Amino acid sequence: VSTFSGITHTAIASARMLTATSGSLTSATSGSFDINANAMFRSKPITGNWNQTSTWESNSGSGWVNATSVPDYTQGTITIQSGSTVTITDANLTVDEVTVNAGGTLILSSSSTLQLNDAPGGVDLNVQGTFIDKATSVNGLNVVGSATWQLGSSGTFIKENNSSAANWRDAYQGSISTIPATSTWIVRQANASVTLVAAGMYY
Repeated sequence: VSTFSGITHTAIASARMLTATSGSLTSATSGSFDINANAMFRSKPITGNWNQTSTWESNSGSGWVNATSVPDYTQGTITIQSGSTVTITDANLTVDEVTVNAGGTLILSSSSTLQLNDAPGGVDLNVQGTFIDKATSVNGLNVVGSATWQLGSSGTFIKENNSSAANWRDAYQGSISTIPATSTWIVRQANASVTLVAAGMYY
């Protein structure tokens, strides 16, 4: 009996078999198996809530179709497309591999908390468009492990209401001082006192 590990499939397929050979040894063929992948999600060019299936399209390898579920960290990549405004209204939403494209907007509502999961490789939230944190809890963002986020050269981050910006500062990829000079970081008072972070922060 032979055991193989670390085999990577780069395409979705069904009814596949794996054959192993080694020199003069008799070759061995596995039983039939399917190759599946976590669905990718992208927003439609509309205004909608994260927790509504009508906001999303999904792709499990056979092309983009109307989503029948909503994305979270257990899925594949998640993209907020240009022309989309998506609002997170969940009390606690865990995500990773999220990209907000230029022209797209992602909003964290006042009653919500975003938990950033630490996915393998790369940043877990990439803001090329606009992200608005309206949370009123102690921290609008909670970070799992070494999860990170970053702003693109034309990205905009807006912090409203009175939750702290400390976790945003501490989870920034490569440290907060590496934010692109052409990106925008805004702290905006909205009917509450904004908790500014002084140490290690750049405004």
